[in-house]
Amino acid sequence: MIKHILQVEETKKIFEEIDDNEYEKIQDSRKNDDFIVDDDGYGYRDHGGEIWDRDGDVEEVGKKKKKKQNNHDPNENIMNYMMPASTLKKKSNAASTNPSAQQKPKVSVEQSRDIMNNLFQQLDAKDVDELEDVNEAKNMFVQEMNRPVAFNKEEDFNNRYSVTLESREEQERRRQSEQLKQQANIGQNQSDVNPFSKKRKLDEFQQVQANSYQSKQNSHSVSKSKPGDHEMANHADGVDLNLLAIDDTKMTDSHPSEIITQNQRASAVSSVNQQIMESTNGKNQLEKNDTEWQQMKEKNAVFNQDLRMNDNALMSNQQDYPLPLNEDGTLSFYWIDAHEENNGADLFVFGKIYQHEERKFVSCSIKVNGMQRELFVLPKMSGKSRAAMTTEEEKEQARKVMMELEGVRKRFPAITKWRCKPVTRKYAFELPIQHGEHQFVKIKYDATFPSLPSTVQGNTFECIFGANQSMLESFILKRKIRGPCWMTIRNPQKVTDFRRTWCKQEILVSNPKDIEITLDDLNKTELPPLTSVTFAIKTCRSSQNTNEIAMLSCIVNENISQEGPSKIDVHKSFTLLRKLDGKPMPIEYERAFRDKKDSFIQFFQHERQLIEAFVAKIYQLDPDLMVAHNLCGGMFDLLLARIQMLKISHWSRIGRLKKNQIPNKKSDQSGANYGGSQWIPRQVTCGRLLVDTFLTAKELIRETNYDLTHLAKVQLQKDRIDFDDDLLPTFYVQMAKLFQLIDHTEKDAYLTLQLMNHLQVIPLTKQLTNIAGNLWFRSLQNARAERNEMLLLHEFKKKKFVLPDKKQLNAKDLKKNMFADEYEEGDGKTKGGKRKKAAYAGGLVIEPKAGFYDNIILLLDFNSLYPSIIQEYNLCFTTVNRRPTKNFDGSEMKNQYKKGENGEEEVDIEEADLPDKNVNLKDAVLPMVLRDLVQKRKAVKDKMKTEKDHVKLSQLEIRQKAIKLTANSMYGCLGFGSSRFHAQAIAALITRTGRETLLRTKDIAENKLGFNVVYGDTDSIMINTGSNQLQQALEMGKRLKGEVNCLYKCLEIEIDGVFKSLLLLKKKKYAALKYENFLSPAEVKVVQEMKGLDMVRRDWCPLSKRVGRYVLDQILSGKQREEVVLNLNEFLSNIGNELKEGTIKLNEFIITKQITKAISDYNDIKGQPHVAVAKRLRDQGKSENQLVNNFIPYVICQQTYGDTTKSSTALSDKAYHPDEVISSRGKVTIDSDWYVSTQLLPPITRLIEHIEGIEVEFVAQCLGLDPKKYRYHSEKKNTDNPTDDPLIVSNPVLQTETERSLKNRTVAELNIKCPHCAHNYHFPGILVPSSNNTELTGLACVKCNQRIPDAYMLNRLNLFLKQLTALYYLGMKECKEPQCGMKTNQLLLNNKCIVKGCKGKMNSEYSELRINDTLRYLEGLFNVKKFLIENEKYRKKYEKPELVPNFQSFKELQKKVESFMIRSGYNKVDLGNIFGFMSKGANPHQQKMSIF
Repeated sequence: MIKHILQVEETKKIFEEIDDNEYEKIQDSRKNDDFIVDDDGYGYRDHGGEIWDRDGDVEEVGKKKKKKQNNHDPNENIMNYMMPASTLKKKSNAASTNPSAQQKPKVSVEQSRDIMNNLFQQLDAKDVDELEDVNEAKNMFVQEMNRPVAFNKEEDFNNRYSVTLESREEQERRRQSEQLKQQANIGQNQSDVNPFSKKRKLDEFQQVQANSYQSKQNSHSVSKSKPGDHEMANHADGVDLNLLAIDDTKMTDSHPSEIITQNQRASAVSSVNQQIMESTNGKNQLEKNDTEWQQMKEKNAVFNQDLRMNDNALMSNQQDYPLPLNEDGTLSFYWIDAHEENNGADLFVFGKIYQHEERKFVSCSIKVNGMQRELFVLPKMSGKSRAAMTTEEEKEQARKVMMELEGVRKRFPAITKWRCKPVTRKYAFELPIQHGEHQFVKIKYDATFPSLPSTVQGNTFECIFGANQSMLESFILKRKIRGPCWMTIRNPQKVTDFRRTWCKQEILVSNPKDIEITLDDLNKTELPPLTSVTFAIKTCRSSQNTNEIAMLSCIVNENISQEGPSKIDVHKSFTLLRKLDGKPMPIEYERAFRDKKDSFIQFFQHERQLIEAFVAKIYQLDPDLMVAHNLCGGMFDLLLARIQMLKISHWSRIGRLKKNQIPNKKSDQSGANYGGSQWIPRQVTCGRLLVDTFLTAKELIRETNYDLTHLAKVQLQKDRIDFDDDLLPTFYVQMAKLFQLIDHTEKDAYLTLQLMNHLQVIPLTKQLTNIAGNLWFRSLQNARAERNEMLLLHEFKKKKFVLPDKKQLNAKDLKKNMFADEYEEGDGKTKGGKRKKAAYAGGLVIEPKAGFYDNIILLLDFNSLYPSIIQEYNLCFTTVNRRPTKNFDGSEMKNQYKKGENGEEEVDIEEADLPDKNVNLKDAVLPMVLRDLVQKRKAVKDKMKTEKDHVKLSQLEIRQKAIKLTANSMYGCLGFGSSRFHAQAIAALITRTGRETLLRTKDIAENKLGFNVVYGDTDSIMINTGSNQLQQALEMGKRLKGEVNCLYKCLEIEIDGVFKSLLLLKKKKYAALKYENFLSPAEVKVVQEMKGLDMVRRDWCPLSKRVGRYVLDQILSGKQREEVVLNLNEFLSNIGNELKEGTIKLNEFIITKQITKAISDYNDIKGQPHVAVAKRLRDQGKSENQLVNNFIPYVICQQTYGDTTKSSTALSDKAYHPDEVISSRGKVTIDSDWYVSTQLLPPITRLIEHIEGIEVEFVAQCLGLDPKKYRYHSEKKNTDNPTDDPLIVSNPVLQTETERSLKNRTVAELNIKCPHCAHNYHFPGILVPSSNNTELTGLACVKCNQRIPDAYMLNRLNLFLKQLTALYYLGMKECKEPQCGMKTNQLLLNNKCIVKGCKGKMNSEYSELRINDTLRYLEGLFNVKKFLIENEKYRKKYEKPELVPNFQSFKELQKKVESFMIRSGYNKVDLGNIFGFMSKGANPHQQKMSIF
């Protein structure tokens, strides 16, 4: 055998081996080599290192940081930043392969210098103003790095636009001053070298090198003072500080004084280093302001170590543990939630059991088999009434029905069998069935069979009840389950294979009767604690203009109490963060995340990984509660949308029920049933409770704003900064900013948890659920109607009533009712403009006496008015006689219509009568339920008076509050159209009784006690006490309280509020200073309260809000009127001067409005300035995705060209983005006139409308406007300078508030010109007091005391009346908007103003009411009898009217006025028009009588 011998040649060396000395020589030669041709030795140079030195691994660099610290080349970072290694390699390869590049001719030194000199000469030829500020452009990146953190658009606007715009005069003065300085400098510097000369550049560069070296020494000194920060300081998140110093100096202009100094660079280095140090320590500005938050994070850092374990390590095999059975073989199970699938065929119950091996409560699910459907069939009546039928006849009738039902069953082959029997049940609802007991046929069959359609009809039966009842509802009612409670499970079977849920334990029950409420707990004295995961998210916009999840922070608490406040300061937390598409992460972010000890941060490259990690965490932690603010308002929808888009595996772990397909429909047929609730987040999370603090806050507290920032401030006394997702990418620039963003998200989650705990959401909603007997998750969704519905279902089921079927809802109605927190009441309009068929009047609102009251106003309120009316008059379905409203098929009966007051057809609503007091109250369920709730609450409050344990006292407080909320909302289900207990007649009866009660109270206050009622609304009235003494005002309230409460058994009125002063504007709009703790004199304090005054809308600029707030504060300040006027004059004048001088910052003028659709979809943009600005931004390069659905900031400006100003009437032409205003360099200035007339004057006018002494023209003059334009808006009568015109229009000065006084109505006063002395004066009346304590007749001149002839006086009065009639028939209308004031007598459509852009209403200048009031005023001037009645002094002197001087003259003048009043159709009521329809010969087309 021949063997081949392999001969190995001697290998050649790949690398040359040299010692350190030789390598240092090679490096020195590289440094000295001029690798840039003819650059005179400066500009670029080789640092002598190798390419692979710049491509080291990040971790390796971290390990060798200390070794490299002393030998670090300062120019390495510059090269790495300017020319990465990969780029150098590519360029070198390209140069070696490109022959043309290698043969490029060399440029001599002389040629290079000539080129540079030519460039400098071209620069010298240009004006300085024409040169671009390259220094500013180059520093944009530095400015972005050092820009203050802005969490929202408002902060961003303040940071960017907090500049003062110079006025034209200031700009001109500055420009002239600069020209003078330049001329002076030219004379002094004629012998100076060219500022752009080469020598100058060399000197500057040498200075830069020196400063750069000193800057590096400062940086090294910082690193020495704090070891370990050298590399972070040098890199500055990817930007070398030395490079910034060099570039800043290279980019300076010709002025030597503007070269960056050493101290400035040292300051910049120190500032950035400080930011890095703060990020390393995990502290930021927000944390410094909240030491409690930082301390709590540090304390809980140790608990976060559990979350750092492997995903599989956290999940032990609890399902392998045996069931913790009791000694008798039963299982103690705590009910939390339930859900049904497959139209009730599968019923799951979720809760908790105590696992001894784990020494804690774990999740458990029960699959309930053996459920039965129950239906009740109502037989048809033929001939005889049900009361007249014998027993045999009823049996025969039932037999016929059951025979027909068997045929019905055969029409549905899926239902193989059922059982039937006759039973007796009661009925008292809205179908045309006589109230009382009836015979029904009961059907029972297995729930695995499909439900029978409710529309099935037959020859022997009327209808079928219960066909669409869900199995979950049936299970709850039959097992009498009233909310979360302990249950005893008999015969539990542990499920090990083919598990249907993600719970730790899963069992099977064959018969629902094996599940019973635990009345006597074996060993369960306390309720199990709940586990909550509270999360907050940050979103970003993708390139496809869709929202994506960028960050998600969670707070985990495993000890949430069901009975009182929880200890939430001990918890775990983690944050999931991902990289933004197209946005680099800050340098060494991974190390920074690992080193941050007080937070557990997990970083992912993609959104898919982040969401998968979140779902895995939910599965591991297995929470009972998922908590977030505005969770159901879009947050969960976004999460599910991203899960579906990214096809996340095991997505159903977010809940406790295993599912394969993500639900893609909002509802289905079972969604109409109770518990079906096919709202997609509910389907996904069944078994876990969703807690939305936004929804629960709306239910439990009364606020004007329910966002997290406002609630944290008013409820938690914690400050929070709003965050705008559009600014999220700006936080990825530096680690300091990114840590601030993470901290903001974590704190949002913690504030949400705090808010849930502060509002006691969990214990309160549990108590509400225990009272009503519904599902806990529905109580958390504010389903008040459903809660009350279930309470009544339990009660009527107990009394053997056939329950009304649930109304079938479509998808739109189901979505609407899912979060319904208010009941329908009153009327409305449909899409077609018609009134709703089931409209009825709501609560009474007493017309307010608008004005400012500087004395005490009492607010008295009926305690639970509507529930009290139900108890007072025993109103129930079984006691109130009413006509049916529904047909047997469930459809609404056709309504009857009648002619309304305005001639339109309205629904003829049945007005039911109050039941007889002797009626049998045995079955009066509604009053009984309310009475029971009132007694329970009274018992709880009695316990609270003696309870000393704070924990138990808190639990009792929660229980009494839950009872109160339930009782107060019971009325709502009667008027709620989607409720199965909807009874419009009873609801209308209750509201009618409420209106009568309020009117009766008003009558007692005014006529019996002589009080002045200024306002009333539904269940409360406001009394003007006329006093400033608190105790005296309270005594008046007690008097009214005693007079009213003695009339009723259940109705009770109480003093609900005491206002020190009140500004009453209109219905439901007022502001006041309110006494708090007014019953305790030692604890009384005054606070400001506002209702209906909206000063936070986006279409008001910050300046408008600031001015409006100041005006309101001054009005309510309690200062003297003169001082208020002076303060307003000074403040508004200063605002006007600042506007004129241009000293107000730009951010004060910014208005924001959202672009809600594609910009191309906006047809007319003339009246939409935000669209015009967005269109220009799009033309400048902004993408459509960056603009749509975003808020566009804009300011209203005018353009200036030299000495002329271009002004346009179209608002879109005057709207500019704030950046455009700044970059215009004074050519675009703020249109101050527009802001004053549109943004400042209208809100101020509404506030001062009823304030005497402050007029619109006064405000206009203070703000720099022409007061003449607003004089016609004044309501104060000008009595000093009467004119020749006898018709002077003004408001009367109110002295008294009698029925005869013409309050708040404009009248015309009679002006007389004396024929003897030509003096003009207002006619004073019948008698006028004189200076010598005597009286003169009103027919004598007030100046010369000469008697006015009767004929002259009669002619003057006749002329006055004719002018009055002419004014009425002229038909002038005027716009009520202060800035418009348009007058016209054109025919108008819907009384809209004809001025383009004005949204005001045109009202008649001289209406029928105004003319009639004028006639009444004139008649009172000459009515001697009326004069004596009103003046007791003269009544004693003149016993009869005939004894008054000039009685006959006054009588003739009175007759003249009465003749006009008789001609006025407004002054009389034609009963023929009202009751004429009763007459056979009535003319339905009778014309309305004219006023004259």
